[in-house]
Amino acid sequence: MKFHVDHIDGRLAYIKQRPYHYFGGTSYLGIPYLKEFKEILKDKLDHYGTSYGSSRHSNFRLSIYEEAEAYLSRWSGSETCLTVSSGYLAGQMLSTSLQEEGHPLYYAPQAHTAMYRAQAKPFTSWKQLQEELQDYLSRKQAKAPVLFMDSLDNTGAGYPDFPNLEKLPMDKIILVLDDSHGIGVIGEGGKGIYNTAASLNPLELISCASLNKAMGIPGGIILGNRARTEKLRNTPFFSGASPIPPAYLAAYLSAPALYQQQYLKLQEQISYFESLLPPGHPFTRIAGHPVYTFEAGALAEHLFLAGILTTYFPYSGSGGGQNGRLVLNANHTPGDIDQLIVALQNYSK
Repeated sequence: MKFHVDHIDGRLAYIKQRPYHYFGGTSYLGIPYLKEFKEILKDKLDHYGTSYGSSRHSNFRLSIYEEAEAYLSRWSGSETCLTVSSGYLAGQMLSTSLQEEGHPLYYAPQAHTAMYRAQAKPFTSWKQLQEELQDYLSRKQAKAPVLFMDSLDNTGAGYPDFPNLEKLPMDKIILVLDDSHGIGVIGEGGKGIYNTAASLNPLELISCASLNKAMGIPGGIILGNRARTEKLRNTPFFSGASPIPPAYLAAYLSAPALYQQQYLKLQEQISYFESLLPPGHPFTRIAGHPVYTFEAGALAEHLFLAGILTTYFPYSGSGGGQNGRLVLNANHTPGDIDQLIVALQNYSK
């Protein structure tokens, strides 16, 4: 099923002016559609303009970037933070820089393509990955290996327990986590994975993420130690790329109460939905996360005919298997969820 949507208001998507209940996308906190946030953003757009057409290495700089990075590092629990124009750029900056330093790169099963270098492919099994990492480390090479993986993984490999990492000598491995789907939603108060992952005690911990999902900001971040972010700050990737539009960062800094409000509302929606889910439901999920994956295209079709829009497509864009995702967001109402539950019950009959 493919169709063009006229517009989305957070709860509803309109196709040829007909409203559908919208349970798709990645705007988990509903920030882009929140009236209060849009009012703050309008004010900041008046102050900063719609974009910042200069390098952050310029001889004159906007202070909002350093202010936002300092806040994000404190909030997430990392030593420092670097903001960039997208989560994809964050992943490419990291993998390029680490490869240029001579580190061998290892990609866990289902690691996001944003972190790939050239024709790199993820391992198809954790067993094979563990064996190859152990083999590399046994040869006592000069450069530490880098393990790239997603923080959230429906197979159970990631948050909260990271069971496969327990079998590795993490004190000899640089760990890079893509937390694009976790930041804003997972961790204490939605602060993301960084503090939790620090307990794994890797040689070095780095997290990268898109802010354009739960956080509703067109940009990306890299969290890590000061030495790492300073190296990245001095790369052509950073100096040559346009930064996040400053108005968005200023709006974010002005709205901590709104983000907390939306985080708590989302927890309520998750609890309410799961209290009503029928036995034998077809979903796989990660505890505390508002995404429910499914395989059957018939379910996506059934929900669409019931006036409910979910996402169903080959996520990698490679033409592979279809992936269904039913997504709650903080702007949904109990009534929206009630209608969804009725449709799911009818599908199960």
